Parts: sequence; C-alpha cells; structure tokens
Amino acid sequence: NCSYMFIYQDMVGFARLNRADVICETLEKAPEETWLKFVKTLNLNEPLEFNEGDVGLPGGIQVLELAGVHPVTEDSILRFGGSCALDTPWPEDSAHHEEEDKYTRIQKMLKKVLKRVSKKKIKGRGGGRGGGVDGMGATNSSSGNISSAMISEDSGGSV
Repeated sequence: NCSYMFIYQDMVGFARLNRADVICETLEKAPEETWLKFVKTLNLNEPLEFNEGDVGLPGGIQVLELAGVHPVTEDSILRFGGSCALDTPWPEDSAHHEEEDKYTRIQKMLKKVLKRVSKKKIKGRGGGRGGGVDGMGATNSSSGNISSAMISEDSGGSV
C-alpha cells in the first residue's frame, strides 16, 4: 500500500517544519553578540578546499562524506594546465573534447560491464555457485572476477 509511504513523507516534512520553528524561536531569544560570535567561528570568509590543493569559494561550511555515498563519474570542473596570468589566452577546446570523448567512451563501457555483471549475479543466485564459461567465452567464477574477453567484446575489440 502506497498510502503509508505518503503519510510517512508528510510526517517527516511536518517534523522538519516544527524543528525549524523551534530553531527560529530560539534564535530570536539569543543575544546579538552571542550570535555574531557564533557566526565568526564559522569562518565563512575563508575559501573551502574541494580537494587537496584545489581551493574553492568562500562563504560555506565544508562537510566531508565518503566517496561511495554519491558516486560521480563525470567531473563538472574543467581544468586547464599552465599559467594563470590574465594576458595568457585560454587553451583550445578541441584537445579537451578529444580527451573528454575518451572518458565518455570508457564510462559507457564500464556501465555496460557493470550492468552485465549485476545481471549475472542476480541470475547466479537462483542457480548454484561455481565457475563455468558464459556465452561469450569469458570465465566467470565464484570469486567475481571479470575477464578481459567481456570488456573487449563490448568495445569492439579496443580497450
């Protein structure tokens, strides 16, 4: 029944609204100098570090999380090597697009392989465990190894 799910979502939403109301009431009662002291401890004027040596924008609070929580296969930040001088022209985009195409091809190939492996694991759970040869000539064993024969067939022979 889906009605429980909708009721639960409403309940969580009302709980968040109630918490926000309590926070706002508490902040109204706090002295201004205490609030300003708290804001100063947040260091909102210091830039955040995205990765080691990769300094970002100021005005935020950095929250670290495990890399596997939200996997990202495409980097949204375009990086260019060389000088940062204002008189230096931007590099040509053609070389960047070629490299981007290579990564896109690899990502698509990886997604296909992962999809096939997950399908085989689901099919293998109903049957038994053990090694054997699949329809493509690749050996699949209970250890979960992927052979290069499966990868090269997806990519048309080139890896």
